[in-house]
Amino acid sequence: MEYSITVDSQRNLLIVRTEGRINIPSYRSLLLEVFSHPACKEGYDILIDHSKSSVGHLYYPDIKAISDLFKMQSNKIDLTQMGVVVREGDYGLGRMWQIITSDDVQFECFLFKSMDEARNHFVVRQSP
Repeated sequence: MEYSITVDSQRNLLIVRTEGRINIPSYRSLLLEVFSHPACKEGYDILIDHSKSSVGHLYYPDIKAISDLFKMQSNKIDLTQMGVVVREGDYGLGRMWQIITSDDVQFECFLFKSMDEARNHFVVRQSP
């Protein structure tokens, strides 16, 4: 799995784009890098785009392991919202992650079927 991280300062949003087959060791590295990113310390929200990634090979124990990684790292940052974009065929696995994760973290978890839907959710923030 490959990934890139960009910052959208207009939306106060850290955007992570992944490609390839998702696996637990790579995902652990991704989360450690994301949650230690300076933007996370500044109150930015996070949007992870998995629309070019494959998660269909994962099962409940894998989704639970990913959820546990989020839970362990979430107390280290000041996060309000996290959005995840998944391919339509992977939406069920995404919902599994959302349900397992959302009750045990201090931020809201959202799941989207497209980047357009996600961008509409994370609106441009106006300066005071």
